[in-house]
Amino acid sequence: MANYSAEIVSTALGESKEKHTPFVAVQVKTIKCLDTDEETERKFTATLWLSDNAVERTVKTLRDLGFSGQTLVDLNYPDCMLGLLCEVSTAMEEYNGKTEEKAKFLNKPGSFANRGLRACSEDMAKTISQRFDAVLRTGKFHKPAQQNAAYGRAQARPAAPQQAHQWGDGDGDYVDLPF
Repeated sequence: MANYSAEIVSTALGESKEKHTPFVAVQVKTIKCLDTDEETERKFTATLWLSDNAVERTVKTLRDLGFSGQTLVDLNYPDCMLGLLCEVSTAMEEYNGKTEEKAKFLNKPGSFANRGLRACSEDMAKTISQRFDAVLRTGKFHKPAQQNAAYGRAQARPAAPQQAHQWGDGDGDYVDLPF
């Protein structure tokens, strides 16, 4: 997978051949590879689907990219988003025995910047520290008796006490049946 900064050069509405699912095609021209910082000029076409399940995400992506139209018909004009900057992620795909680099995701500019590791919240850092700081001092880990739910494990529930239920046998005598 590669990530590029890019400029939108064209848009169009379309429909898939088999299922007739509508989509927005967005053609971009790369400016530079964000992974290597090399300048590059390549063209990719991203398909943003307008199916019932994807339409909200597609509209959000279009708005994030700078589309300000009030109707999707505007996207059928090739210069509707001309010159707007974006970032594109690509992946290698094989089709009919031929492997090509295809656009997978379009994002607003700056989405791939500082993609390094992200720190957890202060509360989580303190919880982790409390649990494992003893290893720093002793070099050994002692598993706590109860697991902390903050680590994705539910606390163990105590076993339900065995109780005897009394059931009548019809003549006033009760029989104890354990459950």
